[in-house]
Amino acid sequence: MLTTLSEPGEARRRAAGWWTAVAAGGGASGWVLGGFITEYAGWRWAFAVNVPIGLVALTTAPLLLPPDQQQTERRRLDLGGALTAVAGLALLVYGLTNAGHRGLDRPSSWLPLLLAALAFTIFVRHESQAPDPLVPPRLLGSRPVAGANLTALAITASTSLAMYLAVLYVQQTLGLPPGRASLLFPSVNLGVIAGSLCGPRFLGRLGARRTLLAGFAGITAGSTMLVALPPEGLPVVQLLGAFAVMGIGLGIASVALTQTGTDAADPAYRGVASGVLNSAAQVGTAVGVALLLPLATAVGLDTMAGYRTGFVGAGAIAVAGAIGSLLVPPVRSLITCSSSGVVTDASKQDGLKGNNHHDNARSSPGAWG
Repeated sequence: MLTTLSEPGEARRRAAGWWTAVAAGGGASGWVLGGFITEYAGWRWAFAVNVPIGLVALTTAPLLLPPDQQQTERRRLDLGGALTAVAGLALLVYGLTNAGHRGLDRPSSWLPLLLAALAFTIFVRHESQAPDPLVPPRLLGSRPVAGANLTALAITASTSLAMYLAVLYVQQTLGLPPGRASLLFPSVNLGVIAGSLCGPRFLGRLGARRTLLAGFAGITAGSTMLVALPPEGLPVVQLLGAFAVMGIGLGIASVALTQTGTDAADPAYRGVASGVLNSAAQVGTAVGVALLLPLATAVGLDTMAGYRTGFVGAGAIAVAGAIGSLLVPPVRSLITCSSSGVVTDASKQDGLKGNNHHDNARSSPGAWG
């Protein structure tokens, strides 16, 4: 949606920054509301908050969003691709979650992972033969798109694990109740807001690759600060500082990967590119927790050694993400492969106001991301 409603170049970078900042603001309120709801009403009521929020969104969206333009061509729904993709993702997340809690030696862990691999194999083969594929194979073969998805996976894998362990540390080791503990965590989202608003400037001056590297440096630094947490007391300054540094890095990197992962795709497939990017981020959350939480638990979460193992692992994932960001072009221009197979320079197209590159993003049937 952002790529369709915003002009290429600076306007689109700023839109991505504000989008990430607003999402982080919602997350900050979620920390506080979730903590107090859990403490005073019970954790089940935390899910009920989504109902009024969803109703407000459904009511206001038709009033605030512009209507869809007439589609010049109709594409068939790739039902086979949708079913195999959803099945593969669901089985993968379910298998990783079970592996994190019960280990890989149980059928409830390895069998879903095996079935997920089979579903993804069928998906890839189906997409290569479908007349209107859900995810065009050439999209996944794009180096910038692949780099953006790898970095999205690494960002959520590292930060989700670190924050999950921080929640356990604050409540189980320090003994804070959920309501009081929740007041510490909005500093992460405030950092994300600051990083998101600065991200467009970083992106314009440094390019996508260096901006991603700067973001991962912040995430790694925040994880490193958490390694030094004490086993007792209330290290408010250390926690707030680590959360803020990690949040700033997360905000900066998120703006860069959103811009890269969508602009590198042909305008007709930017909606698909956005969906793949979001899927990679969600899978990253499951992968990070499933892979490293059992290791931290095995070392022992009743001592600081287990927490430090997890925080070091989160930093290692961030370093791996920084290496993966090397797949992203170092300059501000992105080389894209169009649906016709023609290689184009996105920076040259972005410099033309109202050109075909942007017009196609509005009229193409797949440009709804």
